[in-house]
Order: sequence, then C-alpha cells, then structure tokens
Amino acid sequence: ISGAIIIIIAFISRRLTEPIKRLIEQTEEIARGNLDARVDISTNDEIAVLGDSFNKMAEDLKASNKRLIQAEKTAAWREMARQVAHEIKNPLTPIKLSAQLVQRAYKDRHADFEKILDESVGLIVSQTESLRKIASDFSNYASFAVSDKKPHAIATLIQECAKLYANGPSTGHGVRTDILFGDDIMVLADADEMKRVFLNLINNAFEAMPQGGEIVITAVLLSDAQRGRIVQIRVKDTGTGISDEVKQRLFEPYFTTRKSGTGLGLAIARKTIESCNGTIEITSEPGQGTCVTVVLPVDAPASETDGTRA
Repeated sequence: ISGAIIIIIAFISRRLTEPIKRLIEQTEEIARGNLDARVDISTNDEIAVLGDSFNKMAEDLKASNKRLIQAEKTAAWREMARQVAHEIKNPLTPIKLSAQLVQRAYKDRHADFEKILDESVGLIVSQTESLRKIASDFSNYASFAVSDKKPHAIATLIQECAKLYANGPSTGHGVRTDILFGDDIMVLADADEMKRVFLNLINNAFEAMPQGGEIVITAVLLSDAQRGRIVQIRVKDTGTGISDEVKQRLFEPYFTTRKSGTGLGLAIARKTIESCNGTIEITSEPGQGTCVTVVLPVDAPASETDGTRA
C-alpha cells in the first residue's frame, strides 16, 4: 500500500511541477527577449489559468514592444531631421558672409576685388560641398552615424573654421586664433564632424555678441597623467554671458535660448567630442562672456604607444 501511495504522490507531484517548470522556462525566454515564447498547459486547474494569463501577458508585451519600436523610430527620424536642419545652418553663415564681402568689394570698386572674389567663391564652394555631404548623409540614414575617423592636424581644422568667419561684415566682430603648436599634432577624428563642432561654437559666439566683440580661439598642448598628451582648445567670446541655470542645461537635446535654435548644436558637439575620447565644458558669467573648452587626446604614433619610444 505504501508503495502505491508513493507512486500516486509522485504522479500528482509531477502533474503539478511539470506545468510550473514549463512556465518558468518560458518566463526565462521572455526575459531573454524572445517575445514569441508561449506556454502550453492542458490541465483544467489554477495552473492552466496562470498559463493563459502568461500567454496573454506575452501577447500584450509583444504588441507594446512593436509600438515602442515604432515610437523610437519616429523619434529617431524627428531628431535626425532637426539635427540636419541645425547643421545646414552652420555652413550657410560663412556662405552669406562671403557673398556680402564680394558685394561690398564690387560696390566699392576694391583694388583687390579679383582676389576677394576668388577666395570668397572658394569658401562658398567648400561650404556648398559640406551641405551636399550633409544632405547625402541624411538620404543614407544607415550610414549617417558612421564616422570616418583618421589622424588630422587639429591646428589646420581650427584655422580653416576661423577663416570662414574672418570676412564678416563690419559690425565690430573679430576672430583671432592663438595656436601654440604646429601641424604635427594630430587628433583622431572625422574632419567634417570636428569642423562642424568648431563652426557651431564660433557661430554661437557671434550670436552672443549682437553689438560686436572679439572671439579668441586658443589651443595649447598639455600633458595629462592618465591620457598622455592632450590638446586644449578654448573658444572665448566677449558677449552677454550665460546664467548658471541656463549653463546647466546647454548640452541637453532640444534646449535652446534662441527662438530660431533647434537645441541640438551643443548636444551634437558633445557627442562628437566624446566619440573622440575628449571632453567639452562651458564656463560663463552674465556680462563677462563665455568660454567653451574642448580637450582632445593627441593621436600618438605607434612608436609612442608600443613601448619603443625613443
């Protein structure tokens, strides 16, 4: 009799534990991301009700996940559109300044008109090419976020950006560079992305000085205990400055203090700088101007990183 009782208990135990075991296994599948996991329980007890509830939950979760994915895609496209709109604005400013310079030189019958025309057209063509690339990147959404990082002379990138704003209208604005190293100092970056960062910073500085002022771009070579050689680039203006409250939010996507701003410029800049293992920060006081500091690691040759340094 005792043997029969044991067999009956084992049968009942198995009948109870097997569905629970299958339920646990499918729950683990859901946790691993398999939203098609379902449990098949053929009993007519509370465990079957639990199994039906599990399957309904899995269906609801799969439907919610589809809606979430669609919402994320929509948000991604919206952000991409706003990012493209913002980045298009940066090349348009030097294009406008160059066209204005040619117009003034023509009206004034400037003695160096041909030289001014040649340089200005060159700048316009260069920035038009930048616009073409932005449009091309947008049309190829999948490749938009792919950076082409190569060693570039950071001094050259800075000078090229500063030169675009050197021909501004006579409104009392000025751009001065003070770079304390040569073109032998390289950083690993996407040249177009990095130039868009500096163009955005310079453009922000211009807009912070509606009555005119000076933008000073300094770059120095420093040594960091953890990262080795670094370049420190500062873009400083003599504009209106920023309050602490605003300063804390400047890198937030979509936050802007300008009616025409998209609020993506500094967020994109930080993303670009951080992708190069660098940092960007802002110091400012109302009425005292603003200083944006960018720090980037120097791209060291292999001989400096493999233990064979001379």
